[in-house]
Amino acid sequence: MATGIERSQFAAILWLGRTLSRRRWERQSPLLAGFMVLLTVVGVTSIFSALFLGYYVGIVYLPDLSPLWVLLIWDCIVVAFLVWWLAGVLLHLQLGGERFSLTRLMHMPVSPQGAFLLNFLSSQMRVSLGFFLALMLGLSVAHSVVHGVGDGAVLGLLVIASMAMIAALTYQFQSWLGRLMSNKRRRGTVVAVAVIVTVLIANLPALYNRTLDFDTPSTVDSDTPGEAVEAEGSPLAGNLAVTVIAVNVALPPGWLPVGAWTVNRGQYWPAALCFVGMLAIAALSLRRSYRRTLRFLTVGDDGRRRETHREVPVPEERQTLRAVRRSAAPATGRWQGIVDRLLNRLPEHARAVAWSSILLWRRAPQGKMVMLSPILLILLYVVLFSEFGSSDLAAHGSALAFLALVLMMCLTLLTNQFGQDGGGFRTLVLVGAAPREILLGKNLSLAPFAITIGLAALIVLQVMNPVSASHFAAHTVHLVSLYLVGCLVGNAFSIRTPRAMSPSSMSVPNSTAKMFLATFLAMVLFLVMTLPLILALLVERGAEAVGWPIPVFLIFAALELAIVSFVYRKLLRAQARLLAERVEFVLDQVTEPVE
Repeated sequence: MATGIERSQFAAILWLGRTLSRRRWERQSPLLAGFMVLLTVVGVTSIFSALFLGYYVGIVYLPDLSPLWVLLIWDCIVVAFLVWWLAGVLLHLQLGGERFSLTRLMHMPVSPQGAFLLNFLSSQMRVSLGFFLALMLGLSVAHSVVHGVGDGAVLGLLVIASMAMIAALTYQFQSWLGRLMSNKRRRGTVVAVAVIVTVLIANLPALYNRTLDFDTPSTVDSDTPGEAVEAEGSPLAGNLAVTVIAVNVALPPGWLPVGAWTVNRGQYWPAALCFVGMLAIAALSLRRSYRRTLRFLTVGDDGRRRETHREVPVPEERQTLRAVRRSAAPATGRWQGIVDRLLNRLPEHARAVAWSSILLWRRAPQGKMVMLSPILLILLYVVLFSEFGSSDLAAHGSALAFLALVLMMCLTLLTNQFGQDGGGFRTLVLVGAAPREILLGKNLSLAPFAITIGLAALIVLQVMNPVSASHFAAHTVHLVSLYLVGCLVGNAFSIRTPRAMSPSSMSVPNSTAKMFLATFLAMVLFLVMTLPLILALLVERGAEAVGWPIPVFLIFAALELAIVSFVYRKLLRAQARLLAERVEFVLDQVTEPVE
């Protein structure tokens, strides 16, 4: 065969991959294996349903739609497909484990061309591709019924070319990310940034809608959707049409909607150019990916021949001087010195645990996600939901909700404080650190992240929807109270349900339904804590109405902090005793090997 692989070998390798995948799910849990079978059945059913849905929608609505509305419908389908497709790519990168990896295929009697083909095809086996391909082909068949077989055939070719282009570009993108993520420490950063970028891309339509002026003239009102968009005397409709067409022409994923738009107008040369352009991009992308694959298989991961260098011996005095400089370097940093001064009042072991945990969470992908996610939420609030907090009550509600969200995200780390330690937890036990100091240091390690991000959110909300100084102070005090409660809840989870965490991914193995349920209940606790403050705000409003300007909101927040601080100090001792009793169990759980 041209690909260097026989049909029998191809079928055998496919059977092997399917068998290994099924056994992996069965080994993890029989329930998961049954769930995957159910998902497979649902996926196949959804593909046939999408084919029928596309055909039905096209038959019913295509005759009455103008070419511009056809363009917008195809745009919506392409955007939805890209968002779903990117989510699948992100999940694949996070979970890892290629079904047909190149390194394993080369141990089989397969040529490089066959290995590349199998690896490429296996990376595209997703429900999202089948669902949207069936939906688009259904629309193409409906287009051939409504406007002629020729138009439908051209549209079907455009759909196939578009899918080939997206699949080829995705494969090249995955290969590039795979090389980046070969470094385990860099892998966490890549996954964290990929999550943020995916969420931003998913919200681009909403961000664009916020920039539009929705005060449309009444002349846009019409019976037909096409007439509504192309209504005369509507500058918004004209500007929107020009913008949409320009964006589609500029971006290759938009060439499929442009081709459908031109075919609907009876213009076939632009559609032919779109078809040739998408096929050319797919061919160039696959060619580059294949060349990189050959370089990977014959040379190495980075595509460069590695040269061996003999190490030059370094004098002992110079080695000692370098070691002293490295040990003194962290203390000379600006923010490190600030943290050291803040931690000087703590016991020695608590200070060491806090400092080492801060450095650990800075490098871990879970810590990066906790730091980046609230920032993303703040940006989305500023762009999307700022007008909903224009009233005073809504401004307070937004602030309290944001504080709860920040602590909910930190709760994912607080509930498993020893998971990232791994073998390092054994060191804490062997040095004789008191359990109370270990818990105190762990609790303080996340305070710089949670408190700083919470204050940043409050400042942004204060700029967008200002409140009084006493109310801003009350929100700040409430943030500290929420964090202390989160520490108590996190300590209980970390001692009773510890589990090891991967240093290079955000997945947590051996998670049970009880863990998820308990985490959800802990999140509900944060929302319950906001109810007294809302009641205090209403009481303060009533007092101001009768002429008593008493800062009830701030007083309630201060009382809440005093009560929570007292409870924290008492329960911390009890939790320290519990940790001393279960230290061997915690050590066994967090030192389990994970990938």
